Amino acid sequence: MGLDEAVSADHARLGLNGLWTVISRDDPNMGLYYVLLHCWVRVFGYSEAAVRSMTVALAGLAVPVTVLLGKRLFGRTAGLVAGLLLALGPFFVQYEQTARSYALVVLLVVLSSYFFVAELEKPSRVTRVGYVLASTLAIYTHYFAGLVLLVQLLTLLAVKGRGAFTRGWLTAAVAVAVLCAPEAVFALRAGTGNVSWIREPALSSLVKLPSGLAGGSSLAAILVILACYGFVRTVADRQRWQAGFVAAWLVLPAILAFAVSNFVQPLFVTYYLIVVLPAFLLLAAVGVVRLPGRAVGLIGLGLLVALSALRIRDWYTQPSQENFRGATRYILENQQRDDGIIYYPAGTLAGPTSGIAYYEALAGTNGPTPIRFQLGRTPPARPPRIWLVMRDSDVAAAGPRRQGQVKSSISGEYKQLRAQTDFRNITVILYRVKRGNGGGA
Repeated sequence: MGLDEAVSADHARLGLNGLWTVISRDDPNMGLYYVLLHCWVRVFGYSEAAVRSMTVALAGLAVPVTVLLGKRLFGRTAGLVAGLLLALGPFFVQYEQTARSYALVVLLVVLSSYFFVAELEKPSRVTRVGYVLASTLAIYTHYFAGLVLLVQLLTLLAVKGRGAFTRGWLTAAVAVAVLCAPEAVFALRAGTGNVSWIREPALSSLVKLPSGLAGGSSLAAILVILACYGFVRTVADRQRWQAGFVAAWLVLPAILAFAVSNFVQPLFVTYYLIVVLPAFLLLAAVGVVRLPGRAVGLIGLGLLVALSALRIRDWYTQPSQENFRGATRYILENQQRDDGIIYYPAGTLAGPTSGIAYYEALAGTNGPTPIRFQLGRTPPARPPRIWLVMRDSDVAAAGPRRQGQVKSSISGEYKQLRAQTDFRNITVILYRVKRGNGGGA
């Protein structure tokens, strides 16, 4: 389980008052997901499998909804291929097994888009209500869903013109705005502290986005070619607004996120942009279906499936960016009664939302006593042994010399007792106090 998943697990364990504080002030983005997970773990438990299983179930629902949307836009076969590509997409497979809101937001933006298209083609009270509910829930799941709603609005204006200002559409728009108003207040109250870690993206980040969404560069290249071909074919077949809607859904959120990140506040993160993944796969599915000749289409689809399977296999060999489980087990198995522990940086590794705290809770025991630490100063406490736990990505981001600076702050009065042990983005080192400095031998 990674750091972000540990945050989800901690929020889910809170009581109702604590959960309300999280979703209304401290961490409102993904608020709906935290509420659902809070209910889920009370039924299925707090294990890794239980915490992640809700996301798997939600991802499973996203596949048939994608099929329905694809069928409505481009035909039954295109819908089935799009559903298959989503189910086997390495990027989606990764995040459908991650205890975060990304599978849920994919489900809801696809559902919102389905009701949007249905309302465009055959207006009814049922589709309007469905659209309002799905769109509102999507915003409460992740703010990037708002970018998809913006694409829907632009599509509506382009397709309907003045017809976009009918009573039905205006009622739906006002309903979504009113229902989402509390979330806007929560977001303003929370500020940008939770995204302060995001760096301003370079142009290369935008160029590499298809590879991230596809789960690999070779797979991305084929999907991009098929998506472009599918767009051209749908336009040629006089499905212009359908092609324009899906293409705008794919492109516009990424461009807007990139622009905002460079001029206002950095927000450009590949997994935030998972909201455009269904559009990417829908266009690619149309490209597969409309290849000249059935045999060519089957070969193209088989190639996509094979490449996806290879990337999924690679991911399963290293399914987490950081191995908190192994690091925590190692510390708990080797700790002694009076040990202390230094987390660096403390902001991500210490406290109830850390991965280490999660695995300590699963084990039903506490690790060594945390010690306050300031870079360049000897730790104020003098336990006989000190564990140093560093998150490598944070240390590296602070500069090439930071790890050495952290170690030198401890080595004045302590010497390394065991070799440095690495646990995928987590480094663990055990020290003992030097003789004559007040500790044991």
